[in-house]
Amino acid sequence: MNKKLTQFRWLAATLMLVAAMVMPSTAWAYNQPNGEGTKKSPYQISSGDELYWFAAYVNGDPGEDNGTHTACAVLTQDISVSGEWVPIISFYGTFDGQGHTISGLQKTNEGERVEIGLFTSIESNAEIRNVGIVNCNFIGNSGCQVGGVCGSNNGGTITNCYNTGSVNGEEGSVGGVCGINNGTITNCYNTGSVKNGQGLGGICGINTGTITNCYYLSGTATAGISNNWGTGSAEEKAAAQFANGEVAWLLNGGKTDGSQAWYQALSGEGYPNLNKDTENRTVYGAYKHGETRPTCSNSQSSLSMLHALAYDSSATDEANGNHDMSCVQDENNQYTWTDNEANSNATAKCNFICSVCNSEVAKDMTVTHDEGKTNVPAKCMQEGHNYYVASLTFNGTTYTNYYTQEVPALGHDDSGDVTFNSGNKIYEKVCKREGCGETIYYANAAGKIEATPNAGATEFTVAKYPLQDAKTYDNKAVFTATEFTYTRTFTTTEWTTWYVPFDLTLTSDICAHYDFSRINNVHQYDDDGDGNADRTVVESFRQTAGVKLKANYPYLVRAKSNADFSMSLPLTNVVPALAETNSIDCQSVDYKYTFTGTYAGMGDSGSADTDPYTLCDGNKWLHFHSLSPMRHYLTIVSRNVSLPSTAPMRSIMLSVVGDEGTTGIVKLYDEERKSSETYDLSGRRLPAGSKPRGLIIENGKVTFKK
Repeated sequence: MNKKLTQFRWLAATLMLVAAMVMPSTAWAYNQPNGEGTKKSPYQISSGDELYWFAAYVNGDPGEDNGTHTACAVLTQDISVSGEWVPIISFYGTFDGQGHTISGLQKTNEGERVEIGLFTSIESNAEIRNVGIVNCNFIGNSGCQVGGVCGSNNGGTITNCYNTGSVNGEEGSVGGVCGINNGTITNCYNTGSVKNGQGLGGICGINTGTITNCYYLSGTATAGISNNWGTGSAEEKAAAQFANGEVAWLLNGGKTDGSQAWYQALSGEGYPNLNKDTENRTVYGAYKHGETRPTCSNSQSSLSMLHALAYDSSATDEANGNHDMSCVQDENNQYTWTDNEANSNATAKCNFICSVCNSEVAKDMTVTHDEGKTNVPAKCMQEGHNYYVASLTFNGTTYTNYYTQEVPALGHDDSGDVTFNSGNKIYEKVCKREGCGETIYYANAAGKIEATPNAGATEFTVAKYPLQDAKTYDNKAVFTATEFTYTRTFTTTEWTTWYVPFDLTLTSDICAHYDFSRINNVHQYDDDGDGNADRTVVESFRQTAGVKLKANYPYLVRAKSNADFSMSLPLTNVVPALAETNSIDCQSVDYKYTFTGTYAGMGDSGSADTDPYTLCDGNKWLHFHSLSPMRHYLTIVSRNVSLPSTAPMRSIMLSVVGDEGTTGIVKLYDEERKSSETYDLSGRRLPAGSKPRGLIIENGKVTFKK
């Protein structure tokens, strides 16, 4: 028993002696961590003291090449140190932070080293991963390479690392993660200040290797990579993009299955980190349609109605970017066909519903003629048909739809001349389209208002006939207008003339806005007794509701208020009168007064008594005034050969003396009235049944009654 114990003690002493011979003397000042320093059994670093031991163990004695540069280590917890840091040099091994951080490292170069960081340099096959460099301060002098993880990467790999500390250099290569990179840097970020480098970058100062999926905080550097002669890039992100989870989600490549490295509590933590121990720190992300930046959350359910892919307007495998178009519309709404303006072609769309957000998206289809059917050309009065087939192959499924396009009837070719058919009393043209030759009928000489004939083409109707006042009216056609509208614009509330080609029965509504009167007689007055007429008065009676105003008959009209200046009379089943020039006569002992309508208008008149007078200023007939169509004018002719035809008419005034005594159709001042009415020598009508004496006018002649 004692012999075996003695042998064990001897073996232990021997091993310690061998270790002392191999291990650099500087490492004896710190505590050695557990582990063997191999990939299978790396050193388990749990304190700052053990981290310093590992650095000394790798570096070896100063000036001696006796370090163990391939040693491997892992962090088992966050490490916090203080004091001067001697970077790990020429590292070939594996260093895995396992999501932990190293904080408090301080290094100011005094000329003994040209590379500064957690490592001076990492070499071929070296791996640095899953570690955060926090609140460290690395300062280099002229020509240094400075980075939070390493000064230079000479063929190694840096993955899932970040730096929040300050890196500072002078005319050297300075980067938040690495000063010079000739290896691979993947899924890393920097939020620390990067200053005073000749080649200065948020991730790397100079890159001749590969940098993938790396980000830096806006304002920490002027670029992600200062001089990029390799591949890849480093993107600038705003503080909000770090805080809202976007950077964490991008660093993970969208992974949320537990294999991701990066975590962040979006309700409190400012930046992504590698600690997954706390619940609800997985960052989920998705895209609103049309957006290229993700919306992130710690709750996957809150993103259920968003898309997995960023919007891509040039995408060919899905509609309009990132919609999942696995569903189609129902049968009635699956396809949309659109005719072109001429109905000579058509386009088609296949309608989908996004299974993610229920947005509706339409995809263009390829449209060709349906070879199984023959198109039918349209004719003048018969519609035609075109036949199409549309197809679309989308997401591995082919969609097909057939469509019959209705081509409207062409209508008759009315490019020929309008003629008047005096037998049928209608305007007409003959269709010039080949194979037709049908007669087309019109209500006007311009050929603008089409008329529909009855079976024998002896009667005609027009659906709508608008008649604008003060326009030349030359109608010779006979037809019935189903909807007839007359419009006129007044400029004053004074009396003016009326001469229109349609009957108008006055209603209470019309009379509420407009006054109409009928000219009854003309009287002359010799006010000074010199034997000459000093005043001529046109007497008229106001027409009341129920009276029918005749077509082609001179009346007077006025608007009752300014609000009634725009007249519109909608009538039905109107037979417009022919364009005729009609007149009414009134007589005194000496003169005949004729009121004549015109549909052509009239220019300014002369000044002779026999020249036309027009009603002006509401109550005077004067010379020298033009006249619009649909008006009437006054002419005066002497009836007494002993009187000169040029006897002056000093004043012709209008007097509306009251309402018409009876309703119904008014009569022309014709021979029948002349024979039944009696007038005095002044031209005033005498009451019916009176027994006048002396000279009177009876039956149009001067008679003496005893």
